[in-house]
Amino acid sequence: MVRIVILGAGFGGVYAALRLQKGLRKGDSLVVVSIQKDFVFTPLLHEVSAGFLSASDVSIPLSSLLRKCQLIQGDVKSIDFNRQVVAAGSKKVPYDLLLIALGAMPNKSVLSHINIKQRRKFLQLKTVHDAKALHKRLADPHKQKSVLVIGAGATGIEAAAEAKEFFKENGFNGAKVSIVQDLPDIFLDKPASFRNYIKKSLGRQNITIFYDALLASYADDTAVIQTPEGKKKIEATVPLLAAGVIPVPVKTFPKITDEKGFFNVNQFLEVKGAKSVWAVGDISLYLNPVDKKPVPMLAQAAKDEGIFAAGNIAAKLSGKPQKAYKFHSKGFLLSLGKFDGVGNAFGIPVKGFIAWWLKRTAYAMEAPGFSNKLRMFWRLSIASLFKR
Repeated sequence: MVRIVILGAGFGGVYAALRLQKGLRKGDSLVVVSIQKDFVFTPLLHEVSAGFLSASDVSIPLSSLLRKCQLIQGDVKSIDFNRQVVAAGSKKVPYDLLLIALGAMPNKSVLSHINIKQRRKFLQLKTVHDAKALHKRLADPHKQKSVLVIGAGATGIEAAAEAKEFFKENGFNGAKVSIVQDLPDIFLDKPASFRNYIKKSLGRQNITIFYDALLASYADDTAVIQTPEGKKKIEATVPLLAAGVIPVPVKTFPKITDEKGFFNVNQFLEVKGAKSVWAVGDISLYLNPVDKKPVPMLAQAAKDEGIFAAGNIAAKLSGKPQKAYKFHSKGFLLSLGKFDGVGNAFGIPVKGFIAWWLKRTAYAMEAPGFSNKLRMFWRLSIASLFKR
Protein backbone atom coordinates (compact mmCIF):
# COMPACT_ATOMS: atom_id res chain seq x y z
CA MET A 1 0.00 0.00 0.00
CA VAL A 2 1.35 3.40 -1.04
CA ARG A 3 0.11 6.73 0.29
CA ILE A 4 0.44 9.64 -2.17
CA VAL A 5 -0.05 13.13 -0.76
CA ILE A 6 -0.55 16.29 -2.83
CA LEU A 7 -0.16 19.67 -1.15
CA GLY A 8 -2.23 22.37 -2.82
CA ALA A 9 -5.30 22.37 -5.06
CA GLY A 10 -4.51 24.99 -7.67
CA PHE A 11 -3.88 24.15 -11.31
CA GLY A 12 -0.82 22.01 -10.57
CA GLY A 13 -2.25 20.06 -7.65
CA VAL A 14 -5.71 19.45 -9.07
CA TYR A 15 -4.54 18.28 -12.49
CA ALA A 16 -1.96 16.00 -10.88
CA ALA A 17 -4.68 14.51 -8.67
CA LEU A 18 -7.02 14.02 -11.64
CA ARG A 19 -4.27 12.18 -13.51
CA LEU A 20 -3.35 9.98 -10.54
CA GLN A 21 -6.87 9.08 -9.42
CA LYS A 22 -7.60 7.60 -12.86
CA GLY A 23 -4.97 4.91 -12.41
CA LEU A 24 -5.05 4.53 -8.64
CA ARG A 25 -4.07 0.97 -7.76
CA LYS A 26 -6.09 -1.13 -5.34
CA GLY A 27 -4.87 -0.53 -1.81
CA ASP A 28 -3.10 2.74 -2.63
CA SER A 29 -4.47 6.03 -1.30
CA LEU A 30 -4.41 9.57 -2.68
CA VAL A 31 -4.68 12.53 -0.29
CA VAL A 32 -5.06 16.20 -1.29
CA VAL A 33 -4.38 18.90 1.30
CA SER A 34 -5.81 22.33 0.51
CA ILE A 35 -6.59 25.47 2.47
CA GLN A 36 -9.63 25.99 0.21
CA LYS A 37 -12.65 23.82 -0.57
CA ASP A 38 -12.79 24.85 -4.22
CA PHE A 39 -10.62 24.82 -7.31
CA VAL A 40 -10.45 28.46 -8.42
CA PHE A 41 -9.64 29.91 -11.85
CA THR A 42 -7.41 32.61 -10.37
CA PRO A 43 -6.58 34.27 -13.75
CA LEU A 44 -10.23 35.39 -13.98
CA LEU A 45 -10.56 36.85 -10.48
CA HIS A 46 -10.27 40.38 -11.86
CA GLU A 47 -13.67 39.90 -13.52
CA VAL A 48 -15.18 38.72 -10.23
CA SER A 49 -13.78 41.82 -8.55
CA ALA A 50 -15.60 44.01 -11.08
CA GLY A 51 -18.84 42.05 -10.71
CA PHE A 52 -18.83 40.78 -14.30
CA LEU A 53 -18.48 37.17 -13.12
CA SER A 54 -19.71 35.59 -9.89
CA ALA A 55 -17.59 33.51 -7.54
CA SER A 56 -19.41 30.36 -8.72
CA ASP A 57 -18.38 31.13 -12.31
CA VAL A 58 -14.71 30.64 -11.49
CA SER A 59 -14.99 27.99 -8.74
CA ILE A 60 -15.52 24.22 -8.77
CA PRO A 61 -15.94 22.24 -5.50
CA LEU A 62 -12.99 19.90 -4.98
CA SER A 63 -15.34 17.20 -3.71
CA SER A 64 -16.99 17.03 -7.14
CA LEU A 65 -13.66 16.71 -8.95
CA LEU A 66 -11.54 14.48 -6.75
CA ARG A 67 -13.99 11.71 -5.89
CA LYS A 68 -11.29 9.09 -5.30
CA CYS A 69 -9.17 11.35 -3.11
CA GLN A 70 -9.22 11.98 0.60
CA LEU A 71 -9.56 15.74 1.03
CA ILE A 72 -7.98 17.43 4.02
CA GLN A 73 -8.67 21.13 4.52
CA GLY A 74 -5.90 22.95 6.28
CA ASP A 75 -2.92 25.25 5.98
CA VAL A 76 0.39 23.44 5.46
CA LYS A 77 2.64 24.37 8.38
CA SER A 78 5.71 22.24 7.75
CA ILE A 79 7.16 19.23 5.93
CA ASP A 80 9.48 16.77 7.66
CA PHE A 81 11.34 15.00 4.85
CA ASN A 82 13.19 12.69 7.26
CA ARG A 83 10.04 11.35 8.93
CA GLN A 84 7.94 11.84 5.74
CA VAL A 85 5.20 13.72 7.57
CA VAL A 86 3.33 16.92 6.70
CA ALA A 87 1.84 19.17 9.39
CA ALA A 88 -1.42 20.58 8.01
CA GLY A 89 -3.63 22.54 10.36
CA SER A 90 -3.90 20.41 13.49
CA LYS A 91 -3.21 17.15 11.63
CA LYS A 92 -0.12 15.12 10.90
CA VAL A 93 -0.29 13.64 7.39
CA PRO A 94 2.19 10.84 6.62
CA TYR A 95 3.23 10.15 3.03
CA ASP A 96 5.18 7.68 0.94
CA LEU A 97 5.24 9.88 -2.16
CA LEU A 98 4.73 13.65 -1.98
CA LEU A 99 3.85 16.31 -4.56
CA ILE A 100 4.23 19.95 -3.47
CA ALA A 101 1.97 22.34 -5.41
CA LEU A 102 1.31 25.11 -2.87
CA GLY A 103 1.63 27.93 -5.39
CA ALA A 104 2.47 31.55 -4.63
CA MET A 105 1.23 34.52 -2.63
CA PRO A 106 1.30 38.30 -3.24
CA ASN A 107 4.67 39.98 -2.76
CA LYS A 108 4.09 42.44 0.09
CA SER A 109 7.68 43.62 0.43
CA VAL A 110 6.90 46.83 -1.51
CA LEU A 111 4.68 47.85 1.41
CA SER A 112 7.21 47.14 4.15
CA HIS A 113 7.82 50.85 4.78
CA ILE A 114 4.11 51.65 5.07
CA ASN A 115 2.47 51.94 8.49
CA ILE A 116 0.94 48.58 9.46
CA LYS A 117 -2.54 50.05 9.95
CA GLN A 118 -2.43 51.67 6.50
CA ARG A 119 -0.86 48.57 4.96
CA ARG A 120 -3.95 46.57 5.87
CA LYS A 121 -6.06 48.78 3.62
CA PHE A 122 -4.31 47.42 0.53
CA LEU A 123 -6.34 44.79 -1.27
CA GLN A 124 -4.96 41.92 -3.30
CA LEU A 125 -6.31 39.51 -5.90
CA LYS A 126 -5.37 35.93 -5.15
CA THR A 127 -8.56 34.31 -3.78
CA VAL A 128 -12.32 34.56 -4.26
CA HIS A 129 -12.49 36.32 -0.88
CA ASP A 130 -10.01 38.91 -2.21
CA ALA A 131 -12.11 39.45 -5.34
CA LYS A 132 -15.30 39.94 -3.31
CA ALA A 133 -13.56 42.41 -1.00
CA LEU A 134 -12.31 44.42 -3.97
CA HIS A 135 -15.77 44.44 -5.56
CA LYS A 136 -17.32 45.68 -2.33
CA ARG A 137 -14.84 48.56 -2.23
CA LEU A 138 -15.38 49.42 -5.91
CA ALA A 139 -19.16 49.44 -5.50
CA ASP A 140 -19.23 51.49 -2.27
CA PRO A 141 -21.52 54.43 -3.13
CA HIS A 142 -20.24 56.53 -0.22
CA LYS A 143 -16.61 56.79 -1.32
CA GLN A 144 -14.95 58.71 -4.12
CA LYS A 145 -13.67 56.14 -6.62
CA SER A 146 -9.90 56.37 -7.02
CA VAL A 147 -8.13 53.07 -7.70
CA LEU A 148 -4.36 52.84 -7.29
CA VAL A 149 -2.74 49.62 -8.53
CA ILE A 150 0.81 48.84 -7.39
CA GLY A 151 2.35 46.76 -10.17
CA ALA A 152 1.87 46.67 -13.94
CA GLY A 153 1.98 42.95 -14.56
CA ALA A 154 -0.92 40.92 -15.94
CA THR A 155 -2.93 41.02 -12.70
CA GLY A 156 -2.47 44.75 -12.20
CA ILE A 157 -3.34 45.77 -15.74
CA GLU A 158 -6.35 43.46 -16.03
CA ALA A 159 -7.70 44.58 -12.65
CA ALA A 160 -7.25 48.24 -13.60
CA ALA A 161 -9.06 47.79 -16.93
CA GLU A 162 -11.96 45.90 -15.35
CA ALA A 163 -12.30 48.49 -12.57
CA LYS A 164 -12.51 51.26 -15.17
CA GLU A 165 -15.12 49.29 -17.11
CA PHE A 166 -17.12 48.76 -13.94
CA PHE A 167 -17.11 52.49 -13.20
CA LYS A 168 -18.19 53.27 -16.76
CA GLU A 169 -21.09 50.82 -16.74
CA ASN A 170 -22.29 51.95 -13.31
CA GLY A 171 -22.16 55.70 -13.91
CA PHE A 172 -19.11 56.54 -11.78
CA ASN A 173 -17.87 58.94 -14.44
CA GLY A 174 -15.42 60.80 -12.24
CA ALA A 175 -13.63 57.67 -11.06
CA LYS A 176 -9.88 57.52 -11.57
CA VAL A 177 -7.58 54.53 -12.08
CA SER A 178 -3.79 54.76 -11.83
CA ILE A 179 -0.98 52.20 -11.99
CA VAL A 180 2.45 52.48 -10.37
CA GLN A 181 5.22 50.65 -12.24
CA ASP A 182 8.75 50.50 -10.79
CA LEU A 183 10.31 49.86 -14.22
CA PRO A 184 10.71 52.16 -17.26
CA ASP A 185 8.19 50.13 -19.27
CA ILE A 186 5.65 47.28 -19.06
CA PHE A 187 6.17 43.67 -20.12
CA LEU A 188 9.82 44.10 -21.04
CA ASP A 189 9.98 40.48 -22.19
CA LYS A 190 7.24 41.03 -24.80
CA PRO A 191 7.45 42.62 -28.29
CA ALA A 192 7.11 46.39 -28.64
CA SER A 193 3.87 45.95 -30.60
CA PHE A 194 2.38 44.11 -27.61
CA ARG A 195 3.41 46.86 -25.16
CA ASN A 196 2.23 49.66 -27.44
CA TYR A 197 -1.21 48.10 -27.89
CA ILE A 198 -1.67 47.89 -24.12
CA LYS A 199 -0.62 51.51 -23.63
CA LYS A 200 -3.01 52.76 -26.31
CA SER A 201 -5.89 50.73 -24.89
CA LEU A 202 -5.28 51.97 -21.35
CA GLY A 203 -4.85 55.51 -22.67
CA ARG A 204 -8.27 55.39 -24.32
CA GLN A 205 -9.69 54.41 -20.94
CA ASN A 206 -7.88 57.30 -19.21
CA ILE A 207 -5.86 54.91 -17.05
CA THR A 208 -2.59 56.56 -15.99
CA ILE A 209 0.68 54.61 -15.61
CA PHE A 210 3.52 56.12 -13.57
CA TYR A 211 6.81 54.64 -14.83
CA ASP A 212 10.03 54.28 -12.81
CA ALA A 213 7.85 55.08 -9.82
CA LEU A 214 7.61 53.84 -6.24
CA LEU A 215 5.03 54.15 -3.51
CA ALA A 216 6.64 56.56 -1.04
CA SER A 217 3.83 56.69 1.52
CA TYR A 218 0.13 56.04 2.04
CA ALA A 219 -2.27 57.47 4.61
CA ASP A 220 -5.87 58.68 4.80
CA ASP A 221 -6.79 57.46 1.29
CA THR A 222 -3.89 59.42 -0.20
CA ALA A 223 -0.72 58.04 -1.78
CA VAL A 224 2.56 59.80 -2.41
CA ILE A 225 4.34 58.46 -5.50
CA GLN A 226 8.06 59.00 -6.08
CA THR A 227 8.57 59.55 -9.82
CA PRO A 228 11.59 60.69 -11.88
CA GLU A 229 9.97 64.15 -11.98
CA GLY A 230 9.53 64.28 -8.22
CA LYS A 231 6.86 63.33 -5.71
CA LYS A 232 3.19 63.28 -6.71
CA LYS A 233 0.24 63.14 -4.34
CA ILE A 234 -2.81 61.26 -5.63
CA GLU A 235 -6.09 60.13 -4.12
CA ALA A 236 -6.30 56.35 -3.63
CA THR A 237 -9.47 55.19 -1.90
CA VAL A 238 -9.05 51.72 -3.41
CA PRO A 239 -5.37 50.66 -3.17
CA LEU A 240 -4.59 47.30 -4.81
CA LEU A 241 -1.33 45.39 -4.45
CA ALA A 242 -0.36 43.54 -7.64
CA ALA A 243 3.44 43.71 -7.47
CA GLY A 244 4.13 40.10 -8.37
CA VAL A 245 4.13 36.94 -6.27
CA ILE A 246 6.50 34.90 -4.14
CA PRO A 247 6.36 31.18 -3.24
CA VAL A 248 4.06 30.30 -0.36
CA PRO A 249 6.41 29.95 2.62
CA VAL A 250 6.63 26.51 4.18
CA LYS A 251 9.02 25.21 6.85
CA THR A 252 10.95 22.10 5.89
CA PHE A 253 13.15 19.74 7.89
CA PRO A 254 15.86 19.81 6.73
CA LYS A 255 15.62 23.21 5.02
CA ILE A 256 16.05 22.73 1.28
CA THR A 257 14.26 25.71 -0.24
CA ASP A 258 16.49 28.40 -1.75
CA GLU A 259 16.85 31.98 -0.47
CA LYS A 260 13.67 33.03 -2.31
CA GLY A 261 11.60 30.11 -1.03
CA PHE A 262 11.59 27.95 -4.18
CA PHE A 263 11.97 24.17 -4.28
CA ASN A 264 14.61 23.48 -6.91
CA VAL A 265 13.69 20.45 -9.02
CA ASN A 266 15.56 18.23 -11.47
CA GLN A 267 14.52 17.21 -15.00
CA PHE A 268 11.95 14.78 -13.57
CA LEU A 269 10.46 17.56 -11.38
CA GLU A 270 11.82 15.80 -8.30
CA VAL A 271 12.83 18.08 -5.43
CA LYS A 272 16.59 18.21 -5.05
CA GLY A 273 17.68 17.08 -1.59
CA ALA A 274 14.50 15.13 -0.78
CA LYS A 275 13.48 11.51 -1.38
CA SER A 276 10.25 10.62 -3.22
CA VAL A 277 9.18 14.27 -3.45
CA TRP A 278 8.16 16.28 -6.52
CA ALA A 279 7.22 19.97 -6.83
CA VAL A 280 5.31 21.87 -9.52
CA GLY A 281 3.90 25.30 -10.25
CA ASP A 282 4.85 28.63 -8.70
CA ILE A 283 6.60 27.10 -5.70
CA SER A 284 9.12 25.19 -7.85
CA LEU A 285 12.12 26.39 -9.84
CA TYR A 286 13.13 24.56 -13.01
CA LEU A 287 15.28 25.78 -15.89
CA ASN A 288 13.37 24.85 -19.02
CA PRO A 289 15.64 23.05 -21.56
CA VAL A 290 13.68 24.74 -24.38
CA ASP A 291 14.90 28.29 -23.64
CA LYS A 292 17.22 27.88 -20.62
CA LYS A 293 14.91 30.13 -18.57
CA PRO A 294 12.85 29.31 -15.45
CA VAL A 295 9.43 27.90 -16.30
CA PRO A 296 7.08 30.92 -16.03
CA MET A 297 4.75 31.34 -13.06
CA LEU A 298 1.57 30.85 -15.12
CA ALA A 299 -1.53 28.70 -14.75
CA GLN A 300 -0.84 26.84 -18.01
CA ALA A 301 2.66 25.93 -16.79
CA ALA A 302 1.39 24.73 -13.41
CA LYS A 303 -1.23 22.55 -15.08
CA ASP A 304 1.31 21.11 -17.53
CA GLU A 305 3.82 20.39 -14.77
CA GLY A 306 1.13 18.83 -12.56
CA ILE A 307 0.07 16.36 -15.24
CA PHE A 308 3.68 15.55 -16.10
CA ALA A 309 4.76 15.04 -12.48
CA ALA A 310 1.77 12.76 -11.94
CA GLY A 311 2.96 10.68 -14.88
CA ASN A 312 6.40 10.37 -13.29
CA ILE A 313 4.88 9.42 -9.95
CA ALA A 314 2.85 6.71 -11.70
CA ALA A 315 6.03 5.55 -13.47
CA LYS A 316 7.85 5.33 -10.14
CA LEU A 317 5.04 3.21 -8.70
CA SER A 318 5.14 0.79 -11.61
CA GLY A 319 8.93 0.55 -11.72
CA LYS A 320 9.23 2.36 -15.07
CA PRO A 321 11.76 5.10 -15.83
CA GLN A 322 10.67 8.70 -15.35
CA LYS A 323 10.67 11.18 -18.24
CA ALA A 324 12.47 14.52 -18.48
CA TYR A 325 10.24 17.57 -18.57
CA LYS A 326 10.13 20.36 -21.17
CA PHE A 327 7.68 23.25 -21.14
CA HIS A 328 6.23 24.52 -24.43
CA SER A 329 4.13 27.66 -24.06
CA LYS A 330 0.72 27.80 -25.73
CA GLY A 331 0.85 31.58 -25.74
CA PHE A 332 -0.08 34.51 -23.55
CA LEU A 333 -3.36 36.46 -23.52
CA LEU A 334 -4.16 39.65 -21.64
CA SER A 335 -7.64 41.09 -21.11
CA LEU A 336 -7.95 44.88 -21.38
CA GLY A 337 -11.58 45.35 -20.44
CA LYS A 338 -14.80 44.69 -22.29
CA PHE A 339 -14.21 43.12 -25.73
CA ASP A 340 -10.52 44.07 -25.81
CA GLY A 341 -7.32 42.15 -25.30
CA VAL A 342 -3.90 41.38 -26.74
CA GLY A 343 -1.44 38.51 -26.86
CA ASN A 344 -0.48 35.52 -28.93
CA ALA A 345 -1.94 32.06 -29.36
CA PHE A 346 0.56 29.37 -30.35
CA GLY A 347 2.87 32.08 -31.67
CA ILE A 348 0.20 33.96 -33.65
CA PRO A 349 -0.31 37.62 -32.57
CA VAL A 350 -3.91 38.51 -31.70
CA LYS A 351 -5.56 41.68 -30.44
CA GLY A 352 -8.92 43.32 -29.85
CA PHE A 353 -12.08 41.27 -29.59
CA ILE A 354 -10.51 38.02 -30.80
CA ALA A 355 -7.87 38.13 -28.03
CA TRP A 356 -10.56 38.84 -25.41
CA TRP A 357 -12.68 35.98 -26.76
CA LEU A 358 -9.77 33.54 -26.98
CA LYS A 359 -8.74 34.14 -23.38
CA ARG A 360 -12.21 33.40 -22.07
CA THR A 361 -12.64 30.37 -24.34
CA ALA A 362 -9.20 29.04 -23.46
CA TYR A 363 -9.92 29.16 -19.74
CA ALA A 364 -13.30 27.56 -20.25
CA MET A 365 -11.58 24.66 -21.96
CA GLU A 366 -9.15 24.35 -19.05
CA ALA A 367 -12.00 23.42 -16.71
CA PRO A 368 -11.61 19.82 -15.49
CA GLY A 369 -14.54 17.63 -16.46
CA PHE A 370 -16.78 17.84 -19.54
CA SER A 371 -19.79 19.31 -17.73
CA ASN A 372 -17.62 22.00 -16.16
CA LYS A 373 -16.18 22.85 -19.58
CA LEU A 374 -19.68 23.33 -20.98
CA ARG A 375 -20.82 25.42 -18.02
CA MET A 376 -17.82 27.68 -18.10
CA PHE A 377 -17.84 28.00 -21.89
CA TRP A 378 -21.41 29.24 -21.74
CA ARG A 379 -20.81 31.65 -18.89
CA LEU A 380 -17.44 33.00 -20.01
CA SER A 381 -17.67 32.94 -23.78
CA ILE A 382 -21.37 33.13 -24.67
CA ALA A 383 -23.44 34.75 -21.93
CA SER A 384 -20.92 37.53 -21.38
CA LEU A 385 -21.42 38.70 -24.97
CA PHE A 386 -24.89 39.87 -24.07
CA LYS A 387 -24.62 40.88 -20.42
CA ARG A 388 -21.65 41.49 -18.18
